[in-house]
Amino acid sequence: ETAELGDDIGDELLGAHVPLMIDGKTRDAIVASKSSDGKKYIVKYGEYSEILSYAELMGGRDLVKEVVGHRGKGRNAEVEVLWEVNKRSWHSFAHMKEQVPADVAEYARQNGLLDTKGWCWCKDFVRDAEIVSVCSHRTHGCILQVEVMYDGDEKTMWKNAKSVDVDILATYVEENNISLSAKKWKWLESSIQRAKKNWFATAQERLADAKHMGEYARFVESLYRAYTKRGDINDKETISLGRAFKCAIDIGKHGGRVPLEQALRAEIPYGDKFLKDV
Repeated sequence: ETAELGDDIGDELLGAHVPLMIDGKTRDAIVASKSSDGKKYIVKYGEYSEILSYAELMGGRDLVKEVVGHRGKGRNAEVEVLWEVNKRSWHSFAHMKEQVPADVAEYARQNGLLDTKGWCWCKDFVRDAEIVSVCSHRTHGCILQVEVMYDGDEKTMWKNAKSVDVDILATYVEENNISLSAKKWKWLESSIQRAKKNWFATAQERLADAKHMGEYARFVESLYRAYTKRGDINDKETISLGRAFKCAIDIGKHGGRVPLEQALRAEIPYGDKFLKDV
């Protein structure tokens, strides 16, 4: 059965490069135009053309899981891509640099290529800090990207949405009233459900991380200082801070988040990572 295009897709696929199997080989084809009925797309590679429905065109192939290899030099340079459907294919380096620069840069970082000729541009896409929020989103070719902000860095960067932590994406879609029934966001719904089931394992993993432990220690210490500097133990703010400090001591039982009123958060560092609304 042919899947009809959703209103959220529009003409954003036009001009996008997509992998297309021709005579047993994967080629970089381009989405040239819509079919006469407006329900399918005409995809071309040189003189070859094929008419595909949205479902056939996407097929999970447009979602890059990671870059796993490279070969060649100069104009002949290629990178090997692992797609979300667990298939691999080789594509021109220049094309993937344009389509998924963050994924290519991450491969370069992991393989010590950041100072290699032709790969130096990847340094602009590598961040040691953690992503703290999503500012906006867009569809780049066939790929859903989100504009992210890093901890301590005002400069934002566009990344493949699937490479960003689920909890950060969940906060973004909730705050912006984005429907997860939209085709380009539907995958996130199942990811959120899996994340909820694995919250305890995630909390344990974070507590084991050295950097996270350092931030956690400063967070707990600041709660204690804020609590003790208030003289009146019957004051509502003092009571709230005392409860928050107690919860922070055993944060694993609280899903990795400590409840505290918004008005008291200003003096608590790393509040965005460890605090939640009451």
